[in-house]
Amino acid sequence: MVAQKEMLPQSTERIVELQGNPEGIQRAIWEIGKCLIDDWQRGTGTVFYNPVVRTQTGGAGSLGGGVSATSGAQYGTSERSGYGSSRVMRTGNGADFSNGAPRQFNRRSDSDVPARGPPTHDENGEEIQTQNISIPADMVGCIIGRAGSKISEIRKSSGARISIAKAPHDDTGERMFTIMGTAKANENALFLLYENLEAEKMRRSQAQSPE
Repeated sequence: MVAQKEMLPQSTERIVELQGNPEGIQRAIWEIGKCLIDDWQRGTGTVFYNPVVRTQTGGAGSLGGGVSATSGAQYGTSERSGYGSSRVMRTGNGADFSNGAPRQFNRRSDSDVPARGPPTHDENGEEIQTQNISIPADMVGCIIGRAGSKISEIRKSSGARISIAKAPHDDTGERMFTIMGTAKANENALFLLYENLEAEKMRRSQAQSPE
């Protein structure tokens, strides 16, 4: 069993390759499935891979003052009927961020949340939603930027509040990013976060390639 080091495009998932006889592969798949079920909490914030990312033509625009979506894609117009629904948040570059699992998108109801809690609606009456995503430890710096410049730009451009855990949330070293805002603001924030991740992955790949 071999797991790829690189994440799939616009996703936090990786490919796991299994080799062996049919019985061994079947057993390995069963064990992997059991681990996923038993340790589901570590999957909080997983962004599932969508092959549309590879097949869609064109690219997103600059991250300067805003976001330019690819032609034909309507960015930031997803419809949501509730946190428990199986709808998908669509972004302008073909990536789908599924909210089918309540643990990924539900507002927190833990006992450590203050009694008053955060506002549930913004000034326009739109519902405020909270989403947690995990960012690999070696990518956190490129998301934050020097003196917090990049994360500040993402907050300003998206309109979402983004807080970053000070310490890793498990033994993988990944840091939890909490995004809070309207559905559109959260989509904008996710789009910008993963644009930055993809740009950094590309930069590192080019730096390692022989001239």
